[in-house]
Amino acid sequence: MTMTIYEIECLACHAQYTGETGRPLSVRVNEHIASKKRESLITPLGKHRKEDHGGFDFKVKCTILAYETQTSARKALEAFWISKRNPRMNGRNEHLAITSDLMPFLSLCEL
Repeated sequence: MTMTIYEIECLACHAQYTGETGRPLSVRVNEHIASKKRESLITPLGKHRKEDHGGFDFKVKCTILAYETQTSARKALEAFWISKRNPRMNGRNEHLAITSDLMPFLSLCEL
């Protein structure tokens, strides 16, 4: 599957990460899992493993939140999901700024 907005959930503590990709989702998720194994502090899952689980591994679950073929629309939807859910593993400045002009359209995303 391509062109997705997805959520990765830590099954140990239920922390979440929301992302988007135009590439095959399996490729992107495998990249996240590889960074988790490396405990890379510059990646969300690696940082989560190191800082929240003391380096101990954890299982994850991936859920597709939406599909969108247009890149700009997909990134905007990702930003809406992040704004609405405030996932713990996402960085503060990782998504587009949601302005008051766009917030009325949040209901169109079925969030």
